[in-house]
Amino acid sequence: MGYWFFHAEYFIPFSFLNDKNGFPIDLTATIGFDVTVTDRDPDDLVRNRMVWANEGAIDESWNNMDDCGLITFDGAESQIYVEEINISGGSITEDNQTLQITAHVLPENATFKN
Repeated sequence: MGYWFFHAEYFIPFSFLNDKNGFPIDLTATIGFDVTVTDRDPDDLVRNRMVWANEGAIDESWNNMDDCGLITFDGAESQIYVEEINISGGSITEDNQTLQITAHVLPENATFKN
C-alpha cells in the first residue's frame, strides 16, 4: 500500500482576518491561529483531520481557541484609526425622496475607512 502526499498553499488576504466582533485584527499584535485540514471522502465513515496547533483539550479549534498556536506578522505596521467623519450633503424636500450625502473620513491615511 502506498501513501499519497498532497501539498497546497492558500492565500488569505489580511483584510479577511477579523476578531470575534467582526473588526479587523491588529496585525502588530500576537494573535491566536490554528489550521485544521479535514479529509473526508464521500465513502469515509470517519472524519480524518490534521490539526496544526489546537488539539482541542476543551473543544475543537473551530469552537474554542484556548489551546491554539500564536503567530506574529513581522514587518506589520500599526493601524491608523479614524478620528473624525464629516458628513455633508443636500436636503429632502418631499416624502420618500433619496438623500445623497458625502462622508469625509479623517485622517486621509486611515487604515480602514469603511
